[in-house]
Amino acid sequence: MYLYTLDDWNGYDDGHMMLEVFMPDLKEWVLYDIGSKHYFTVNGLPTNALGLYHAAKTGDFEMVPISNTTMVDIVGFERYLFFMEEILTNPKAWYKRVVQSLLIGNNYFAQGDANDRKVIDDYYKGIPYYNEQQFRQKFYNPGDLIN
Repeated sequence: MYLYTLDDWNGYDDGHMMLEVFMPDLKEWVLYDIGSKHYFTVNGLPTNALGLYHAAKTGDFEMVPISNTTMVDIVGFERYLFFMEEILTNPKAWYKRVVQSLLIGNNYFAQGDANDRKVIDDYYKGIPYYNEQQFRQKFYNPGDLIN
């Protein structure tokens, strides 16, 4: 799962990769940010990428640690320490920036009109766009996952 900003790209925090895991006991996908060693909850329940997409706009989500180590290993990010400081001090603002479009494979969802989505269309040259209902049906239909 790739997540990208629709804001102007700056070359260092334009997007992020996360992992969704299907949890059979919940019958839901849960979004994990392996880089920050967290998963996300909304209203106390684990959430998927669409849930974080909506909650990131208002900051109405929690980050639940999956490890007792530091949030980010900065060793590999020496050139970007200023960027890492921003993520560490205000992660909800950073997620608000990068969780503006969702890409799974060669398919994506983002709200807004074609002008808002132009940065994704220009970067990926013709990948299919889905509105939220289509994206949800294609990737989050529980009936297709439980059998």
